[in-house]
Amino acid sequence: MERTFGVDSENLINRPGESFKYSSKDIKKNINELIEKMIKEGYPIFDIDKIMENKREYSDILSKLTEYDEKRIREDKDYRFNKELKKSLNKIKEILTSEGYIDENGELTEKSLMEYSKYLIGNIEKEIEGIFEYGKYSSYYIGNDEEFYKKYFSIGDKYNKIDIKETIRKYIKNKDVVRFVVNVNRENKGGRYIILLDVSGSMIGEKIFEAKKALILLISKILEDNNILDIILFNDKIVKEYNNVRGLKDIIDILRIIPNGSTDIALAFNYLLNEGENGHVILITDALPTKGKNPVERTLRLAKELSQHYYISIIGIQLNNEGEKIAKEIVKYGRGRLFISKDIKDLKKLLLLEYEISRQQMIK
Repeated sequence: MERTFGVDSENLINRPGESFKYSSKDIKKNINELIEKMIKEGYPIFDIDKIMENKREYSDILSKLTEYDEKRIREDKDYRFNKELKKSLNKIKEILTSEGYIDENGELTEKSLMEYSKYLIGNIEKEIEGIFEYGKYSSYYIGNDEEFYKKYFSIGDKYNKIDIKETIRKYIKNKDVVRFVVNVNRENKGGRYIILLDVSGSMIGEKIFEAKKALILLISKILEDNNILDIILFNDKIVKEYNNVRGLKDIIDILRIIPNGSTDIALAFNYLLNEGENGHVILITDALPTKGKNPVERTLRLAKELSQHYYISIIGIQLNNEGEKIAKEIVKYGRGRLFISKDIKDLKKLLLLEYEISRQQMIK
């Protein structure tokens, strides 16, 4: 039967005048998609008026939550339909509040952010799959595209390092003679990681959304491997610092951060210098240093000083040619790597790959 946009259309789960039929169980099925949409839109509040104003952007998740037709949500301007839709959203808000996913002001609670984080981490094996052969990076000291983790068995390797599962996988894939694959990544001695996340205005939108998701995955891996972890959010000031992170609860409000301000990488480097510690710095940024007098020269000078205490790697998000040139200089001083994410969707894999490479360096 052809779908129509009349209020009495068969598309409606609830016709005008009927009570709202959706239950908390139904809402829970789609809670992570709803949370993700709110975070992605940079507005982690269940604001009914704002959702109605932007219902084209929310149409997919609204269709799942209400079972109204997605196209209808986007296009139907009928007053009675939109009144019913808004009424449904009020009922959903009541359920989200009673279940503890949002507070009385509609803001995402710690419970909802933790559930979303666990949802992301649940897919971590899928994210990690294939990263050992993934992408290219620049490294002054190590060279380009060097493989660290999986290699074929050769003289000098120990038999107990053979990875049977990987060997079988390679054989099935290549259909050639059996060549044993050595896993050189079993031990772990732990280390100290400092993540510098650029939260300046240029990161707003898809960039900060993907960076937050990538960060949650990276944090879970770093802590799983018993490493020490500090996180610093910066723009033209130090926005927030998380020291000796022990679990996702310690940093979960990162998901609420809204980018603003300009980029002062030198400020973040100088802040670390004053701490006088050691470790591996991973800088996530999309921009050139833009704050202060002679920002590029100041950043490079501080990078050189910082390299006496830290390795420095950079995950560059869609850097331009000049930004790439400066980033290469920084990692040259810092004896780290530069990964450039041309496609923002690659960010998770590049960040996890950087961690795995640095971890392998630590245990050698």
